[in-house]
Amino acid sequence: MSDKPSVLFVCVHNAGRSQMAAGYLNPLAGGRIEVRSAGSEPADKINPVAIQAMAEEGIDIAVEQPKILTNEAVKASDVVITMGCGDICPYYPGKRYEDWNLDDPAGQDLNHVRPIRDEIRRRVERLISDLPTTEPVGLRRADVDREAVHHEMEQARLTFSDLVNNATPADLRRRSNGTRWTNRQLLFHMLFGYLIVRTLMPLVHGFGHLPEGWSRSFAATLNAGRRPFHLINYLGSCGGGQVLPRAAMTALMNRTVRALQGKLAAETKQSLALAMQFPTSWDPYFRDTMSVFDVYHYGTQHFNHHQKQLTL
Repeated sequence: MSDKPSVLFVCVHNAGRSQMAAGYLNPLAGGRIEVRSAGSEPADKINPVAIQAMAEEGIDIAVEQPKILTNEAVKASDVVITMGCGDICPYYPGKRYEDWNLDDPAGQDLNHVRPIRDEIRRRVERLISDLPTTEPVGLRRADVDREAVHHEMEQARLTFSDLVNNATPADLRRRSNGTRWTNRQLLFHMLFGYLIVRTLMPLVHGFGHLPEGWSRSFAATLNAGRRPFHLINYLGSCGGGQVLPRAAMTALMNRTVRALQGKLAAETKQSLALAMQFPTSWDPYFRDTMSVFDVYHYGTQHFNHHQKQLTL
């Protein structure tokens, strides 16, 4: 039996709210929480507008299928979150039950679903902070974790080289799964995540020495510019994936990862614990507060997430 805490999200059709919540929980918790979702009267398919809203966040829920709520699912969960489905969940002592009062996205257009999605994200983030596996920002087994992050970056570097070098021209032109990019453009975007880490490092080190309010204001300003950022993010990977030759992409990935590994090795336990507020609307793996250590790990979280969307 898993030693992770487990959360079950339940709504009527398991096609909108509960699927969006489950879609957020796994990446935001970094896989440290087991996630389930179900419905009392499951629909035939996921709400396409919910799929579109979550795709804006870089999360693909199109591959999911609505499931019927069972006693077994409730028994296997530590936390049960209901969303507009009344008292249909069986009660078992020792479980934590919450009811989230959220509008139903069924029949709504994208502009009305976005605020529902954003409220779900806020509640999921609060839920994660309440669960016992959430690791506080601080000195987190720094030496062991440093080695693990170094290894995961190295594995991503080698995987990237294999993916780029073994793909045929037809493979690279093929559309990826769950994004608007081709495989070639998505590969560049996977590399781009590590370039973002290099850019963020001076910011986190700098804001980490300042009062928290400074980075909170900075993050709020960036959150306000979410839509222009997502457009630039999309177009930048479209252009970079088309312009940069394969050999240049591989070389840039090698240089970037090795530079990050060198910087990681030079960090002290105290510098790894420096933290700042982040614009959570920019990326599903950004949390409200992230440390230097978190940012080093973010690059591979981003890489692994998008690797699953390749159709090579």
